[in-house]
Order: sequence, then C-alpha cells, then structure tokens
Amino acid sequence: EEDEEEDSAVGFGGSELDIDWRIAAFLDEGETAIRAVKAARVSGLERSEGMFVLTQTKGSDRERPTSLYLIPDGAAEALGDEEETDEAVERNYAASSGAAQVPFGHPHQTSPGVLRWRSHEVRMVCAKLFQLQPLALEIFSKVGGSALVVFQDADTRAGVIALLLGNAAGGRVLDQIAPQQGGSWHVDVGTAALRTARRKQVEKSWQQGGMSNLDYLLELNVLAGRSVNDLSQYPVLPWVLADYTSDELDLTKASTFRDLSKPMGALDPSSEEAARARFDDWDEEESGAPPFNHGSHYSTSAHALHYLVRLEPYTSFHCALQSGRLDLPDRQFHSIAESWESSSGGANTSDVKELIPEFFYNPEFLRNVNNIDLGTRQDGQPVGDVVLPPWAKGDAAEFVRQNRAALESDYVSAHLHEWIDLVFGYKQRGKAAEEACNAFYYLTYEGAVDVTRLEEGPIREAVVAQITNFGQTPRQLLSKPHPPRTTNPWPNVMTHPEFLHQAAAVNVGSSVGEVLFYGDRFIAYTSNACPLPPTGEVCIVPHLGRPGAAAVLQTDTRRKNAVLERLHDGSVSAMATSPTGCTLATGGGDGGGGVWGVG
Repeated sequence: EEDEEEDSAVGFGGSELDIDWRIAAFLDEGETAIRAVKAARVSGLERSEGMFVLTQTKGSDRERPTSLYLIPDGAAEALGDEEETDEAVERNYAASSGAAQVPFGHPHQTSPGVLRWRSHEVRMVCAKLFQLQPLALEIFSKVGGSALVVFQDADTRAGVIALLLGNAAGGRVLDQIAPQQGGSWHVDVGTAALRTARRKQVEKSWQQGGMSNLDYLLELNVLAGRSVNDLSQYPVLPWVLADYTSDELDLTKASTFRDLSKPMGALDPSSEEAARARFDDWDEEESGAPPFNHGSHYSTSAHALHYLVRLEPYTSFHCALQSGRLDLPDRQFHSIAESWESSSGGANTSDVKELIPEFFYNPEFLRNVNNIDLGTRQDGQPVGDVVLPPWAKGDAAEFVRQNRAALESDYVSAHLHEWIDLVFGYKQRGKAAEEACNAFYYLTYEGAVDVTRLEEGPIREAVVAQITNFGQTPRQLLSKPHPPRTTNPWPNVMTHPEFLHQAAAVNVGSSVGEVLFYGDRFIAYTSNACPLPPTGEVCIVPHLGRPGAAAVLQTDTRRKNAVLERLHDGSVSAMATSPTGCTLATGGGDGGGGVWGVG
C-alpha cells in the first residue's frame, strides 16, 4: 500500500515526478524529462490544467533544459492505461517529430492540446503576476505569439526559473541574479532592478524620439505585468481625445484632447467632487479597508470584453461572463461618443474605464464582421457596427488612423507623462494618489494581500473573485514624476508605417524612374528623366526620335519646350544638373560624357 501511495504521488498530476510514462509519450526521441510540475495555461477566461515539463536532449548541457512542454491533463488521460505505453509512445513520437509537427502559431502544438517550446524558438521568458501574486511565466516565441503559464505557488515558479538559468540550487536567490541571459534561454526574472533598468532604457529612447507613444505605452504595460493572455490584466491605454462630435478633427487645438493629468473619474467636476467626498467620508476602522476615490476600476476583464465583443474568441468569453448569453443591447459597446460620455461624464460615476490597444491599430473590433445578433436598443437602434464620430466618415480604419494620429500628436506627446504618473507612476499610490483623486479599492494593488496565506473558504474565494473580476492596478514602475518628452518624431514614415495612406496619385504614361519632392509637391518622372531645379516642373528626357538629342518637357503636361541637339553620337543614357540648373552633365551610349553650361 505504501508503494502504491508513493507511485500515486509521482504519477501524472503530482507536484513533481521522475519519468511518468504518460509524459514520455509526448516527448521527442532522445529527450528526458528533468522536472515536471503542475501548471495551467491561461488564455482569456480559459484555464487549462496540466503539467509543465522541462526536458534535456541527449548530449546537451546538463545544467539547463533544451525544451519546455505544457501537457494538459486531458491529453494525458486520453492515452489510456499503462499497458498501452508502447503504442502511445510510438503514436506521439510520430505526432511530435520533425515534419509531422503541426504549428500552433508559436508555441508548437505537437499533439492535441500539447504545447512545446524549443530553446531556439523562444525570444524571452518573463516572470509575471497572476491574480497579483508571483505565480506566472509568459513565454514569447521568436515568430510572434505567447503563452501564459501559471504555477501553483511562487516557490515552484522560482525553481523553474532557476533551472532555465542553469541555477539548479533553487529560486530563493533569484532576486540577486543580475544577468537576464541564462544559457540559451533569455529570462526576465522580474526583479525590481531589472524592471528599473529596462524602464530607464525605453524611457530615454522615448524622450529622445526613438519610440512612438504607442510603442512606449505598450512597453510600460509589459514591464508592469500586463498581458493580452490575461483579460484581468489586459494592456491599458488612455482616452486621448475629447471631441467625438465634430465633422473634422483639429489636432492643433488643446480643447480637442482629454486632460491627461486627471484620471477618468475626475475629468468631470461633479464626478471629482463625489470621488473626493467618498474618500473623505470612508470609515476605515469600521470597514477594515483603507479609503478610496473610485469603487470601480479603469481596467477589468469585463471592460476588455465589452470592447472586443464583436470578435472571437472574445464573443464566447463575453457570453461566459453573462451566464451563457450576450449582455443586454443597451449595455453593449454601441457608440464611441456614448462610451466617452459614460466614462468621462458625471452621469455615471461608476464608469471610469480607459481604452485598450486595439483602439489604435485594429479597426476590425469596431465592425460586426461575424454578424452577431447583438439585439436592438430601447431607442430602436440595432446594435451592429460601432457608431463612429462624424470625423471618421463612417470608416473604422479612418477612426483608428485618426485616433492613432491623436496619440502621436504634439499635444499628447507633451502631456503623456502626466497620465503615466497616474497609471504606472508615483500618483498611483499614497498621498500623491489621494491628492490626484486617483485612489482605488485596496485589493486592486499588488501586495495588498497574499492570497496564498488565506485559508481555503469563502473569504479566500471572495478575495480572488474581487482581484480577478473587478480590476488590477498595474505594477508601480516609478516613485518620482516621469520626465516629459523632449523630442516628438511624429509623423515619420520609418517609425509609423501604419499611418501610410494614399494622399495623391499621378500617371506619367510609362515606367516611373524617379519620384521627388519639391516643397509640399511630389512629381513622378519617367525613366532617364532629369528634373530641373528649383521647382522640378521642367525636366529633360532623352529624345526618342533623335539619337544624341534630349527634349525639355513640362513635367505635368509633357509639353515639349525645346530640343537639345548633338549631345552625343549615340543615344543619351544619363543626365544630371547642378543645384542651380545652369549646368547639365550627360552620358551617352557611345561611352562618352559631357558637361554643358549656359552663358
């Protein structure tokens, strides 16, 4: 009986094991499992329990694993009894080897539900919070995509990180490990020192114009533990515009923009007054909780699903939160202007939500491309595509383009540091948060409670539910004011290629050889054409009917102004002019070159 209990303890689903036959069934030939621990993959609202396995390949460095696997419980149970081991191993070797591998984006799916990462396929492994506890690793592949793996406790995660770093002694010394490079695994162990170093690096780049505002905000979200894999910690971005009614958007007017120095719940004077009164009137002794300005949060899983309800898998996640059905039509994301008024106005003080990254790059979430029946509102309006501001001209792509242009504008670039102070910085907590009317319920902050120390029962369940469903404040990255931007690179084709849209077009009638700008005008020239300064409105081209001659043309009308005779014995093959246009250099098919002057 003791032997049976011992076998059960190291069997599949145990906390740690040697070589379980069901694990071996999913490994590549020549691989050996060096550690397996219970873990789960979290994606949106889905949580898939299983085993996280670290393996080594024969002949590899014995200090570090060469591959990682995440094997769901269901996949292992489907193998059947142990008597089927040989058949199962043979079947799964075939499924997971070389050309038989089925890509799952990245990481790879080797068998139904089984994920594998080889060291050379992984860009980085990052330590992350889950439910505000140090329990998760996010694995990023080199070709895009990521997976969030959650462990049972912090010590288990620390042990996995230690193995990746080649430090099998354990994880309690991880806070003192400075290098991020662990052999062939690039690991961000999540220490404050590493976060600070990375933040200063990207902050300097942003200040000097080396990063767009969007890229910088996304970097801060990653550093603060946000992840698209965890809806309760979905990346948060600011509302930047306050004008959703004009026919044309004027980015030169300060009134076009939202006040970035205030949280959403304090933009309206009446909302700010109510929030400050709530803080002052709160009885901390009676409630057992510190005072706060806002009982709701600016970023929750429900908010992310509210915005993304038109796209799968978020439609299904949305229904899961609503007892299997869509929310009422009047509560759906219907209009940009209405959402702004609800979040920023004084009529609904419980709505303080900010935006998600899709508002700045993905128009598809604004279109009902899947023809979902979202119902009809009480005012008779059907809920379909999101109603856009007049300045978007009914085009979701135009809305996203202009919203992104606003994010990268001079005004926002000059004030974005103020919003960063509120969400990621020194105004997030303490006296500065109180003064800024920016204090939220205490359970939204990292370190407010250690869930692992709470006994199983109703209290622990209530705390976890609060953290999971009602908002998590990003990890604090700065304790002092964020410096303002010194250089704004926008617009720049190299740093903002997503802004490209056709503003004009011409047709020169034949192959275009050169395109030049003269002031704000652009002119296209046929092959072998030589523009004449200073305006480029006149050009010289080889004369097609007279060998050795060139024609002087009006660039736009192609009208011939003059013919330059006897430049070469053969055809004219190349031409250039001096900056003043007074000297012409030519090259001919006869191998000769000439310089021609005026006067």
